[in-house]
Amino acid sequence: ARKVYLDFVDLFCSTFSRKQNAKFLEFASSALEKGSWKKLSQCFQRAAKLGTSKMIERMQSPGDGPNGPSRKNRTLMAKWKDFKEAAMKFERQIISCDAGLAFVFSEGALVEAIKNGKWVLLDEINLASSDTLQRLCGLLDDPAGSVTLTERGDASEIPRHPNFRLFAAMNPATDAGKKD
Repeated sequence: ARKVYLDFVDLFCSTFSRKQNAKFLEFASSALEKGSWKKLSQCFQRAAKLGTSKMIERMQSPGDGPNGPSRKNRTLMAKWKDFKEAAMKFERQIISCDAGLAFVFSEGALVEAIKNGKWVLLDEINLASSDTLQRLCGLLDDPAGSVTLTERGDASEIPRHPNFRLFAAMNPATDAGKKD
């Protein structure tokens, strides 16, 4: 909730006046501190609606430029769309928590390495399950390989950064006592 809230405050203040909306921002802050998730979600939903409307208004105004909307306004509009999705996801999580389910997928070191072009060492890869090795095949088949994280709840692929490197080490086949 805190990350969504911090994104909300930054985006809201870059689009609207902080002074004129101080009460709204205080209400959202209070809802976060008190753990009033439904109220906080309502703030997020309202802000997403207002922010998107404001950006549409700005982008349609003739003062935005002869070449269409400015880069800043296009960027803000994209951020508001992303925030709207985050607010809807937050709402779904609240509903799930009310139903007794509260799970969140967190990307690990391998996904971070794939995205950012870092190096990864997989030690004792011979002990990995065949399912795990099969998931890595799509990533290593060609230089433009990618991986899809179905566990995350969507089907978007994570493309491999050109600088990503994967190193694998294994124990000799005669090494006993590790895996039956």
